[in-house]
Amino acid sequence: MKKEDFCDVMGEIQEDFILEAREKVQKRHWGRWVVLAACLCLAVVLASTRWQPSTTNTEAVACGFTMEAVPDAIYFPVTREEREQYNLAEAPDEDDLGAIMGTVTSCEDETLIGSSVYHVAAYPALDSLCIVASPDGYTYYLCEALYASAAEGETLEVLLETYGLPDSLASVEVLEKDFTPLYTMEDSQKIDTMFAILSTTVNQGKEAGERRFADVWYAAYGNDDVRYSEAEGHCVFAADETPSEPVTETDGAGNIVVSNSRPPSDSVYDRAQALWTAGERILRLTTAQGFSLELDFFPSIQAIFCNDGCFILTDSQSETLAELLEIS
Repeated sequence: MKKEDFCDVMGEIQEDFILEAREKVQKRHWGRWVVLAACLCLAVVLASTRWQPSTTNTEAVACGFTMEAVPDAIYFPVTREEREQYNLAEAPDEDDLGAIMGTVTSCEDETLIGSSVYHVAAYPALDSLCIVASPDGYTYYLCEALYASAAEGETLEVLLETYGLPDSLASVEVLEKDFTPLYTMEDSQKIDTMFAILSTTVNQGKEAGERRFADVWYAAYGNDDVRYSEAEGHCVFAADETPSEPVTETDGAGNIVVSNSRPPSDSVYDRAQALWTAGERILRLTTAQGFSLELDFFPSIQAIFCNDGCFILTDSQSETLAELLEIS
């Protein structure tokens, strides 16, 4: 499981609901430590399915932790894939220690609280990657995304400020909806235009996004096979009664008639997904400190999903952003 799926993200479409906003249901900064404490209580359960610990003490490294030095971050032990990505040893030693970052402030594993946290010597600029000096030795930890959200009525600028964007920007990656990389945006004028658009988009909440999905379906097909359900709080589908195989009959004149021959893959659900995800792009904004903010842009409904928010764009904003992202 990817870390961006923790507590979240953004953009998963399932049969019984459409596009839950991504992970991380959070409160604003005033309630950060209360929320983090509750979130960290889940760390052991979540970690058991995803970590390859850097030390032999699995229980000790299974928990996420926070520290005041980087207050919006929750760090977890690196996975095997992440260790390979950063070319890290199985376990760090004193030669891998960089400058001290701070100390563990909150963790489900109380033995880690108060432990020193260091930069990784090979990556001195990254606040996302660190080494914890625990009672059982040194362990690599990583935080890919900061723990932040914008309340309904607030703009995406709230999230950008948490990441220090655009000042801290290191790269802008454009990806397919399945996270296949397409290209890196390097044109500074395009990047400035992109941030000008993003900073003014307003979070109108998940319901607004769901209603837009239903409206797009109605505009395309003129029926309520997909509609927004007040009771369910998301889009629901009409039952698809089309047989999985065509029905072949002979009429009174001896002619062979094939009916209900729509391909089984062409269900209401499949058509809805094809309609909604046309041109969908993921924007990954990575900071110089190594943290990444991922934005899921749906041109079909002129909206961006991020964490638990649905940020609505105007017609001109959506059209301009689609051009910037080279969406045909």
